[in-house]
Amino acid sequence: MNFQDKDIYVSRKTFLKGLAGLSLFPFLEANASAVKKNPHKRLLLISGPFGMVPQYFKPRESGANYTAPKVLKTIDHLRKYFTVFSNLEHSGVGNGHESVHAYLSGISRGQMKSFPNCNQTIDQLIGDQLGGYSRFPVLNLGVGGLCEQTSWNSKGIHIRPMTDMRGIFKKLFVNQPVAVQKQQKQLIDDNLDLLNVLGKQANIFKNKISVRDQEKLQEYNYAIQSLQKKMYQLRKWQDVPKPKVGMNEPGDLSFGKAFPIFLEMSYLALYTNSTRVISIEIPKTLKVSSLGVEGGGYHYNTHHGRSPEKLKNMYMIESFYLKQLGRLIKKMSKAQDPEGEGTMLDNTMILFGSGMSNSNSHSNRNLPVLLAGGGLKHGQHRKYDKPVEFTNLLLTIAQKFGISIDQFNTSTGTLEI
Repeated sequence: MNFQDKDIYVSRKTFLKGLAGLSLFPFLEANASAVKKNPHKRLLLISGPFGMVPQYFKPRESGANYTAPKVLKTIDHLRKYFTVFSNLEHSGVGNGHESVHAYLSGISRGQMKSFPNCNQTIDQLIGDQLGGYSRFPVLNLGVGGLCEQTSWNSKGIHIRPMTDMRGIFKKLFVNQPVAVQKQQKQLIDDNLDLLNVLGKQANIFKNKISVRDQEKLQEYNYAIQSLQKKMYQLRKWQDVPKPKVGMNEPGDLSFGKAFPIFLEMSYLALYTNSTRVISIEIPKTLKVSSLGVEGGGYHYNTHHGRSPEKLKNMYMIESFYLKQLGRLIKKMSKAQDPEGEGTMLDNTMILFGSGMSNSNSHSNRNLPVLLAGGGLKHGQHRKYDKPVEFTNLLLTIAQKFGISIDQFNTSTGTLEI
């Protein structure tokens, strides 16, 4: 498809009407700051909607010689590979379910206009700056069900997670027929031509519209540039065959079987350099009956009121999470990194936690946080004497990844790990 100069001339009314459709653009961020070129770093973020029962997850003692409580004991044999934190929180975010979406940003939807990058989350920040290292700068996954919207870009747009296991598997590991690839290349080229025309339209009207419309025009230009970046990224990887993996295409599975599959696909995506950053959301509507839990759903049991029966159910749910996390940590610790020195775990940071601490009281203070891998100093329970911004840990993770920033949203410094 070839566009001529005559194609770019439209009326001011038509152009401004087009600005109203900005929300349809899937914003993908441009590089915001320099990233140290270390292609061997990876990040996996796993977030739950309802926190963890505090007395089952957080040790009483600080330091290396803590006694693991009953849920954490599930992975205590892997203690040397992870760190548990206490007294990390988002001080400016309120309590309750409405604040869980701020888990990876420290900023709620209502606050985002007060920050230069709105409520951008750490996965999007790092993914934006990785360039063309991998086919997918970020993979946002959800294990089915209703998510808590924990991934946001720098314009305050929620990044909807992919939940279809078959679709995810095909995107990562199944090559399309040659004829389909050819059609996709042509479609990408056509889209790039169209975006060039839209950019020229914007330049025509930049000196002819009001101040208010100028603001929209800036967003419009940003959307075009972001889409162009996405198209070039797609075009670059069209000629690169997808990796072959020793895994069959998954079918429809219950949560009890689906969660391990999501972790396995994530491992393979990282191992094959299909992506460097992955976030996985555990849904708040998952069917816990697949875990052998009887007597109500997940949310029902989180409001346990210290009921022995509900606490037993919560133990079954939360120990299942950690058992699967432990399997992943162990697998990565034994797998040689195919691209660098050390193991996959040495070069992969795994963050597990939630934007809620105690679902029984709807508290978002003293968040449950576990960080594994990344070649960091682990084997401890880091319990701070007073509340510390969780964004300090997120900033530390970004710097360990190689991102050259000294501030992340509400952070006040970094943490020693």
